[in-house]
Amino acid sequence: MTTLRSRALRELTRRRGRSAFTVLTIAGAVIGLWLFAVPSLIDRAMDERVAGDLLWDLRFAPNGIELTDQDVDALRAIPNVAGLEARVIVRADAREGDRTSEVLLVGVDDFADQEANVVHLLEGEIPEKGEVLADPQNARSGRFRSGIGDTFTLAGDPITVSGLGASLEWSASVDDGAPTFYLQVDRLQSAIGDPGFSWIDVRVSERTDEALLATADAFRGRLETIDPDITYWEPVQIRDPDWWPEKDQVENVVQLMYVIAALGVASAALMVSTTMNAVVREQTREIGVIKAVGGTRSAILRSYLLTAALLGALGTAVGIAAGIPLANLLVGFAGREFSGVEASFAVPVWIVVLSVVVGIGAPVLAALPAIWRAARIPVRDALVDYGVAGSFGRSTLDRTVAALPGLSRPVRLGLRNALRNKRRSLVTGVQVGFAVGTFLGFLAMGITILDVSAATFTGEGGDIVVFVRGDADDVIAGVPGVEVAAPVTYSSAAINGEVYPLQGQGWSAEAFHGGMRKGRWFTEDEVSGSQGVAVVGPALASIEEVTVGDTIRVETAENRMDVAIVGITSVMVNDGKMLYLPISTAAGLTGETVPEAYFVAT
Repeated sequence: MTTLRSRALRELTRRRGRSAFTVLTIAGAVIGLWLFAVPSLIDRAMDERVAGDLLWDLRFAPNGIELTDQDVDALRAIPNVAGLEARVIVRADAREGDRTSEVLLVGVDDFADQEANVVHLLEGEIPEKGEVLADPQNARSGRFRSGIGDTFTLAGDPITVSGLGASLEWSASVDDGAPTFYLQVDRLQSAIGDPGFSWIDVRVSERTDEALLATADAFRGRLETIDPDITYWEPVQIRDPDWWPEKDQVENVVQLMYVIAALGVASAALMVSTTMNAVVREQTREIGVIKAVGGTRSAILRSYLLTAALLGALGTAVGIAAGIPLANLLVGFAGREFSGVEASFAVPVWIVVLSVVVGIGAPVLAALPAIWRAARIPVRDALVDYGVAGSFGRSTLDRTVAALPGLSRPVRLGLRNALRNKRRSLVTGVQVGFAVGTFLGFLAMGITILDVSAATFTGEGGDIVVFVRGDADDVIAGVPGVEVAAPVTYSSAAINGEVYPLQGQGWSAEAFHGGMRKGRWFTEDEVSGSQGVAVVGPALASIEEVTVGDTIRVETAENRMDVAIVGITSVMVNDGKMLYLPISTAAGLTGETVPEAYFVAT
């Protein structure tokens, strides 16, 4: 081993504390890089689950169509149909102890033979009469804790949990929707007194746009043959092949991780730059001695770059060792929390390569300017260097600071020291700026989330949401303490092929949507006159690239209409992807003329 290589190794132990902090900083940056592996690991886990669950490609939502076995066989015989499941989805009130919750009931035809959107039996037994399977996300989310063998009251009748069941889509909806239970579809139809099906999921063999549209048309044509009076409560949906439940939520969290990772890499580069500047400054005379006894500029460069590379290699090793389990831990957490999916352990090779390149390359590049300056210093200047910059007073800034009146001697000395090595002071200031900026950024984000959430909950229902099927204006308005009551209908509509939640609202609903981003809310005349106007959420406006004054075509399963946008609200109901129409206009589009709920302010 040459003397200069030995010096490079010895440098790691000369200032052990400094070296340890530098290695840990680089390790933190490399750990941050492993956050970039989270999306690919989640996609991998979800792709496996999508294939295992036979997730749907086309979805039809009829308003209760009766299907015989022969009808189902005829639907399966349609070209390009690889499988289908007809189900009933019902919401009901369940009482667990002294707590009443709205729950989602999913009817399954045959738990042992499913062709789309499979519901898996995880534990226990297939439910018989008076029994259901509970989704494990119910207990995990804390929204409904009854487990195998427990009994609760459902719509007034005692129900026993015979086992645990899960599906990719409905497990993912528990957190944002309602606790979910699975049972035999014929028993659910008997309980609600309706033999019809409200949900048909279809898988196809060929997923090209042309094939999907042709299959959808043929399927709807067959359904109209079965029931000429068929209507739909939601437009036909075509699933994007890359979509899986809660993907938007996961991607939002991942974007935040990217910010953290970028801050970690930048902080590590600054730390290494500062460290190598300090090392070179301390060893200027040593560099002079090396050059005096025949050390070349390139040899000195290689020696100090080796020090930086060794620091990077140590930090990279620590970062990879910690990053692999951390990334898999985050993927497992995201899978369980958002979708109830258990992801298998994996190590992407590309992120290992990226960690090595960045973990070693970034420190070397960050150290290069300081080492280059050191290698070029003349021998005489290096030998007489005392480790303190002697150039103070030459620049205009130095002379201006030195001439400032009224400064005490300690303050004057402090300013001189800060300006003596301007580059080091600048780098140190930038590091402090990163720390303060990061702290204030996350603090501001937390405050913003709280403010937006509060406004969103108000916009989603005010103080009380009353779910009632029928016209209850006078009854609710007559309750003491009620200040405003706005009727609401719920549906969905398509804009340029993308399906969005639709709310039909009375003009008084403006009280729940304060803080319009642009434009205004509906007037009383627009509501009573069924005029073609709309208010949209901020995310919908961004996605569809529309603003106040634009006209959009709104399509439902029953009708279509061109509406003018009169306002863009600032509240983030349904992540800002809401379409609001006057309740009478919505009724003309959807056929839903009876309010389903009332937003009440007290």
